[in-house]
Amino acid sequence: MADAAHRTPGLTAHPCPLCGAAGCRTALSLPEARLASSDASRALEIAVCGSCGFVFQQGALDPGYAAFMRHAYESWDDQPLFAFPRKSEDNLAAAAMIARHSRPDASVLEIGSNRGDVLALVKELLPQASVLGVDPAAHSGLAVPTLRAFFAPELFASSFDTVILKQVLEHYADPRPMLAGARQVLKDGGTLYLDVPNLARILEGRTDAFLLEHAAYYTLSTLQGVLAGYEILEAQEAGSLRVAARKLPGPDGFALPAGGEIAAAEAVSGLARLVRGRERGQRILAAHAQARGRVVFFGAYNCFRALYRELSRLLDDCPRAVLDDALEAEREPVFGLERIAVPQAGDLVLLCSNNACVLGRMEARLRALGAGSGFAVLRPWSTILRADGTTSDLGA
Repeated sequence: MADAAHRTPGLTAHPCPLCGAAGCRTALSLPEARLASSDASRALEIAVCGSCGFVFQQGALDPGYAAFMRHAYESWDDQPLFAFPRKSEDNLAAAAMIARHSRPDASVLEIGSNRGDVLALVKELLPQASVLGVDPAAHSGLAVPTLRAFFAPELFASSFDTVILKQVLEHYADPRPMLAGARQVLKDGGTLYLDVPNLARILEGRTDAFLLEHAAYYTLSTLQGVLAGYEILEAQEAGSLRVAARKLPGPDGFALPAGGEIAAAEAVSGLARLVRGRERGQRILAAHAQARGRVVFFGAYNCFRALYRELSRLLDDCPRAVLDDALEAEREPVFGLERIAVPQAGDLVLLCSNNACVLGRMEARLRALGAGSGFAVLRPWSTILRADGTTSDLGA
């Protein structure tokens, strides 16, 4: 990375990886962000391109980032928190869209397949389909045929009717090499399924979705821009953006989306509110911990792990626990937090998800359990619902 002393304050060292425009600006900076999978830390700087509105992690374009993340992906050995296949609302919606736009007997490849949950759900919907995953993680005993490797087109001697990139593209600050590789193994006229976090919902809800693992953030317009070589068959906007697209003849490429300057201004404004919310929310959390109040983490998966590693320095030696309907063990498996079924009076419950729709369901569940009449709820980083029922906007 260029020496900060030789940089204009606020300007990034890198041009926009999509449109190549210079003068991108840093809008969020976390000096010691943590991985979900380990205590390894690295500076996280989120930049906004003023020309096309693309939001990306500028440090992910530095040479050391790939090596830093490679070890994290290779060593990832997910604890069996969920029954296989995991029939979450998100996975079911993805499988349904994939099946709608795939041949009944399709050959299906998922890049970054993890345990293979989505492939298993697709197979249930398309029994005649053949499915294959490729993923570098250290899983064992998988129920879906999986090649343990980082994806490369040359690994495959034949092409596929359907290629899936679910929660993968956001791990690349420059998505073009991955998209080019996926296009290479996709048959002409075949279906590409893309699923990425929805930047519009992230900024609207000030969701804690800016992680070291995530190098790029998409609106529907920027996602359509990177799919210039495809015909969009279906698009859904929820906590995630889901797109099914047909491969067209000719080369791929990037089409500059309309309204890039407006999108950039909205992103900068949204990130500024997130920064204010982060600072205020962490002060509330620290004050609760100093008063020896119990902190309950609602959700026991990746977002929880990243938040816990980052926020544990604020918790001192206060009591803490975890709440998760899908967790059957008596303790959460990574940090050993006790599992509880219902918060108690005086607790502060921190919602742990980077999906805005899931956060909404979490908040509704806690309100049904009595939130605001005995225990407080902190939604990172937008609101605090206090035990007395009053609500404050953290980013105001």
